[in-house]
Amino acid sequence: MPEFIDRQPEMAALNKLLGTQGGQFVMVYGRRRVGKTTLLRHWVEQSGRPTVYWIARREPAEAVRYSLARAFWQSLGRGQPPRFDSWEPLLEEMANLINERPFILIFDEFPYAVESDPSLPSHLQAAWDTLWQDKPIILILAGSHIGMMVDLLNYQAPLYGRFTAQMFINPLPFAALADFFPRYSAAERVATYAVLGGVPGYLQRFNSQQSLATNIRQHLFRASTFASLNQT
Repeated sequence: MPEFIDRQPEMAALNKLLGTQGGQFVMVYGRRRVGKTTLLRHWVEQSGRPTVYWIARREPAEAVRYSLARAFWQSLGRGQPPRFDSWEPLLEEMANLINERPFILIFDEFPYAVESDPSLPSHLQAAWDTLWQDKPIILILAGSHIGMMVDLLNYQAPLYGRFTAQMFINPLPFAALADFFPRYSAAERVATYAVLGGVPGYLQRFNSQQSLATNIRQHLFRASTFASLNQT
């Protein structure tokens, strides 16, 4: 089964960013398991640009800063970074190291970083306004907590008015099931879509070599598997 299916409109929208002058500040969001990370990783692999792909975790603020710094330093082949006591010197040093090179920065699961340090959007706003927006940077904030991502767009939010593009990732259309399950009949694909929808993270759990009934028994009728599906 292909690892990357469909998403031509999303890829076209992301590729358009590569030909745009100046800094681009983009929000990518959608429900869990819908394929945001797969999409972004596939895109940056084809972009040909230096990229830092950082996934935030629920950690103390100091650990979050060091995690970002380590991802950035290692992507540039600079070994281990120093530790930063606040966001300003870290973001400033990142701008200095990027200099005027075209660069992609992806902060995935951004809401986790905000949970760890609610002041982060304010610091990111200042960095964007004074350091980054005139550089050839594509900065992408991605997240699965839709409510928190939408909150970043509120009028009172520090990042209000900074985003140059937004992308909500929808589940895959029904037609994509032909790539996931080429051996299934049309009726079986309809039934599969009725059960799982177009969520790639769920579709990939079904074995295309097995019947729909077998997949349902193995993945949905077992308590542990059913709980795992609901938690992802």
